[in-house]
Amino acid sequence: MRNTKLLFGSLALAGIGLGVSACTPPTTSAGPKPADSGVTAPASVAAVTGTGSVAGSGAGSGSPVTQGSGAGVNTGPGSYILAPMPAGTVQLERGQDGHLQAQVEMFGLTPGSSHAVSIQGPFGHRVGFPALTANSAGQADTTLTSNDRVRWLPPLSRFVVRLGTGSGDPLAAERIAETSVLPPRPEGGGVFAFHAVTFDTNGASFGRPAGRATLSYDSAAQTLTITVTAYGLNPGPHAAHIHLGSCQNQGPVKYMLADFTADANGDIIDQTRVVSGVTSVPAPGNWYLNLHQGGMNQILANGMPTLNFRPMLCTDITTFATAGSTPSGSPSASPSPSSSVSPSPAMPTGSPTMTMPTGAPSSSASSSPSGNPTAMPTHW
Repeated sequence: MRNTKLLFGSLALAGIGLGVSACTPPTTSAGPKPADSGVTAPASVAAVTGTGSVAGSGAGSGSPVTQGSGAGVNTGPGSYILAPMPAGTVQLERGQDGHLQAQVEMFGLTPGSSHAVSIQGPFGHRVGFPALTANSAGQADTTLTSNDRVRWLPPLSRFVVRLGTGSGDPLAAERIAETSVLPPRPEGGGVFAFHAVTFDTNGASFGRPAGRATLSYDSAAQTLTITVTAYGLNPGPHAAHIHLGSCQNQGPVKYMLADFTADANGDIIDQTRVVSGVTSVPAPGNWYLNLHQGGMNQILANGMPTLNFRPMLCTDITTFATAGSTPSGSPSASPSPSSSVSPSPAMPTGSPTMTMPTGAPSSSASSSPSGNPTAMPTHW
């Protein structure tokens, strides 16, 4: 099992590298090399994932990450490597007043969420910054200034993003992303890639999320079948949805899936969910699949996302394995989301039903006998 996990981690990193090569225009000027990324790329989120470009670098720029070709890598018809979330970079510079400036560009955060961020070493020393806040599409593009002047960083320091901001809340204190080890004196605008990580409330690490998914569409039966294998997740249920939009520009739910369930090791092994009543599939780039940190009964409270809403694995959907007769004409496409797409639109009416195959692991989320979640989110 350990070797299998390492294989998926290697495939994910290799796939991201391929995405950068395929999606970065040859005329784009290369900036600093993100630390530990293995590729030369511009100082932007797109440089790390090959998922788009950054339209601005100042605080409050609104929608910094443009819609690109997809987080995650398509490895064949309907087959994907799932990308860990969140993703992005931080660029560190020292101001003339001695404070550190951290230019953070990320996507794959919970829409509208706030996150405690800091530079800290393994011995408790830390450099504090104001909270990082995501916009309604789960993106952040802002410059944060350290609370204090900094001459040297603590030994073996990393830039850390936490799940929330609540003081004394173990769930909010969970790490969700961190960089590689930073130099003692970050100078010259060094750029460092974030790696998504998984921790529990006791501080135990489950490693980095990784996985794969296959999606097949049967036009005769009007069913969409999704099979997921994943590692490095929190044990327990994980809500999953197919959304309108993209991993880097999150939109509303299109189809809900019954929860996937990770075992005590944080693994999901070949679990399948089936959505019925799917009359057509869209043109490439209009849907994405994501798995959340918590189950369906954990990710919303009073219609708003909780800390457990955190997206953990995601891929933009560009192809489907197909079966059955081909519908007349080309498949009808869902509306292509604009760069300002927000999770606020309501769920489509007449949402299709979902079934779980016999022998599939049961979820702790409340569900009907058919395996359909009973709570249908209206905004997420």
